Amino acid sequence: MTKFALFADGKDVRNLANSGDADAMYQLGLMYESGDGMMQNTPIALNRFRQAADKGHEMAKERLEQLSVKYKLAPYIPQVSEPEEED
Repeated sequence: MTKFALFADGKDVRNLANSGDADAMYQLGLMYESGDGMMQNTPIALNRFRQAADKGHEMAKERLEQLSVKYKLAPYIPQVSEPEEED
């Protein structure tokens, strides 16, 4: 059983995602994409997949690639943190 099997709706997954959990971000993306437990919303799903992918979540990266082809979107490019300048 995964940690997400315990949730009856998206509230707990959303809390985990908002706290930075990449698995929860990916799961929430799936929920928004399918409308499972909430209103279907593809733009929010894409945003959640991007957030998870930016944290290195491989399945989120794969889903973004699939959706980029399906919706003819620009390919996903990971965000890279800029190194802080030293004084």
